[in-house]
Amino acid sequence: MKNIIKGVLDDISNDQINLASSAARETMTDLIIAALKSRGCYTEYDNEDEDEFLEREKWVCTICGKNTFEVDFNYIGSETNHLSCELELK
Repeated sequence: MKNIIKGVLDDISNDQINLASSAARETMTDLIIAALKSRGCYTEYDNEDEDEFLEREKWVCTICGKNTFEVDFNYIGSETNHLSCELELK
């Protein structure tokens, strides 16, 4: 599977892709899915995986905009913010 994904990334390596753009990430995702499907290596999320994915999208620092889902709870400030981001504001 890694080689399939690497092949897609190699195909688009000369393009100027802005990974900060959700449209660009969506396009890359579609290209990777198409390549995996063509090789018979793609399966849809089950409900549990989809629930985790949706929950992961909610954990975003409102200060820096980065995801905080994987951040240790000791380093989370208020809501879903990084503690370090909140301390920098003070």
